[in-house]
Amino acid sequence: MEVLRFSLERKERSVILETKEGGETFYTLRELDGAGREAYFEYMSNQTLRDEKGKGIGFKPNTNLRIKLVSLCLYNEKGQVSIEEVAAFPGGVLKELDEAASKLNGFGEEAVKEAEKK
Repeated sequence: MEVLRFSLERKERSVILETKEGGETFYTLRELDGAGREAYFEYMSNQTLRDEKGKGIGFKPNTNLRIKLVSLCLYNEKGQVSIEEVAAFPGGVLKELDEAASKLNGFGEEAVKEAEKK
């Protein structure tokens, strides 16, 4: 029988964002804990458009799924970064942070399918 072995340490990645003035701001992108992961799935589920049979067919406009995920995973020296701060990041930065956060959390197409089921 194969033994499953896991580390309970949450994965992290260091992030440095360069300011317009040439300075640097330091952040940490952290894997969600179980409660955070479920809260994000619940948020996604609530943003899902459904057909008459209840099957997920996409997401409501302006759901800010990327902003939400990044804000749940991104921390600075003061703590978790706000949705408003993340929303002000340039689109390319947000895209890269979303991809990194998705990878840290093992999200992909299965996350979208899971949200559409709920």
